[in-house]
Amino acid sequence: MRMWLQPALLGREQRQNRLDVLVEDRRGQLRHAEISRRMHGVTQRMLTRTLRQLERDGLVIRHDLAEVPPHVEYRLSDSGLELLVQMVPLWTWIVENADSFRTAREAFDRNHLGEAP
Repeated sequence: MRMWLQPALLGREQRQNRLDVLVEDRRGQLRHAEISRRMHGVTQRMLTRTLRQLERDGLVIRHDLAEVPPHVEYRLSDSGLELLVQMVPLWTWIVENADSFRTAREAFDRNHLGEAP
């Protein structure tokens, strides 16, 4: 997906709740640091807050590993995976219509702001 689409069209909440990044791992679990590397432009604080909220909502399962050094892994819950599956058609539609969104925004900016950004 083109990275400008998701935050611009789906809003702030959707940008923060990138469940798809957790599905990419074959084992289904990812460490916090690996999720952080995959989510470009998201601060450590925001990622931690987002994962906490997803855990609270029952979309992500957090697993504390008693290793040295200690670390945490996350995976999608059944509900999180189901939500992700339901959102794929929406994301696909957004990507397929990206050019028309960009054209509409440019026309709006010309008409209302006098120029395109």
